[in-house]
Amino acid sequence: MNRLKLNPDKTEFMWCSTPHQSHHINDELFNLGISQIKPVSSVKLLGVQIDSNLTMSSHVSKTVSSCFYQIRRLRAVRRALPLEAAKTVVNSFVVSRIDYCNGLLAGVTKKQIDRLQSTLNTSAKIIHGGSRRDHVTPLLRDKLHWLKFEQRITYKLCLLVYKALHGQAPSYISKLIIPVSRNQHTRRLRSADTLQLVNPGSRRKFGDRGFSVAAPSAWNSLPVSVRLSSTLTVFKSQLKAELFRKSYYC
Repeated sequence: MNRLKLNPDKTEFMWCSTPHQSHHINDELFNLGISQIKPVSSVKLLGVQIDSNLTMSSHVSKTVSSCFYQIRRLRAVRRALPLEAAKTVVNSFVVSRIDYCNGLLAGVTKKQIDRLQSTLNTSAKIIHGGSRRDHVTPLLRDKLHWLKFEQRITYKLCLLVYKALHGQAPSYISKLIIPVSRNQHTRRLRSADTLQLVNPGSRRKFGDRGFSVAAPSAWNSLPVSVRLSSTLTVFKSQLKAELFRKSYYC
């Protein structure tokens, strides 16, 4: 019979808590057979760096550092690339990193949002040129049609909700999404006809960042016409148009 055996040299463990409860954590070593393992402050899971306080600061720092490394490399060859090729390369090596698992960043601090937005701003200037002092909004809005980073998080959350409501998402996501029409206490409300979701809320601000709270909140903020889109393609188009308006015209 095969038995699971952990490799102490490759095993990590991390205590998770809110900042107010961190003083209760014991920093003693964890015994694994004859080896002792020291707790770490952050771990990497499926490409996402998760810190012990769940602030996502480690992931943001790693992402920003990785993106600017790629930007420095692209700057050296930009003049040799046609415009469309430059867009493709920047999207592949920078923007894809920014968008990866960005739904986990719902509710992070404005400072972290601004750091990630700065990578988008610099990427836009790499594609279309311009100095550091040039205003980047016309490039993002008029030439690239990119959403700002905060709206990109909302886009990801709402896209997952739409897929969950239409049977296109994994069950572990779908079970977190509860339409008002399916809840026995709210199904007679007028909002049940507009595909609104039950928002369970949270006792703590920390909990508001969870998908079960952040996703319904983002979804319910959309206009009814967007929520009731007939197909995924139509939904994506209308969702981007709505978030684009919020990014630059609100």
